[in-house]
Amino acid sequence: MVYIDDEYKFIFVDNPKSGSTAITNALRQALRKQIPRGSPKEVHLTSAQIRQMHPEKWETYLKVTTYRDPMRRFASAVNYGSHYFNKYSTIPELEEHMRTQTDCVYCLPQEAFTDGCDFLIHLDRVQKDFNVFCEKIGVQPVQVTVDNKKDTVRKFFNLDEVFIRHR
Repeated sequence: MVYIDDEYKFIFVDNPKSGSTAITNALRQALRKQIPRGSPKEVHLTSAQIRQMHPEKWETYLKVTTYRDPMRRFASAVNYGSHYFNKYSTIPELEEHMRTQTDCVYCLPQEAFTDGCDFLIHLDRVQKDFNVFCEKIGVQPVQVTVDNKKDTVRKFFNLDEVFIRHR
C-alpha cells in the first residue's frame, strides 16, 4: 500500500517513525487527494520491495521518503511499541533483537526505506524540505503539522553513555 502518484509521477516510500504520517497528511492537502491508510506491514514497504513490485515506475518516477536522526527514530519506535520492546531487560538483548528481527518494520534501518530514493524530507527541517519537494512536483506547498515532535531520546537513553559505549 505504498503511495504512487501517476499524475505527479512520484513514489512516496513510507519510512516508519520518521515523520511520514505528517508528510502523508500534508500530501493529502497539497494534492487534494485521498491517500489510503493501511496496517504497518502494508504501508511500510522497503525500497527494494517497491522496486520489485513496480520496476518501471521505480525507474522513471521521483522517489521520496522521510528521514530522522537515527537515535530519535529508535527512541520513537521504542516509545510507540513500548509494549513490544519492554520484554527486553537489557540494552544488549534489545540490540540483538534489533539486529536479527526482520518482521518488525520499526527494527529495520532507515536505509531499507531510503535506498534508491531521489529526495529525502528530513524531520529536522520538514517544512523546508516539503516545500522543495512540492516545487519539484509542481504543487503549492501546505503547512506540515508534526503532532508528536518531542525529544523521546532523553526519556530512554543517557546519550553520553550510548556514545561512550559504542566507541
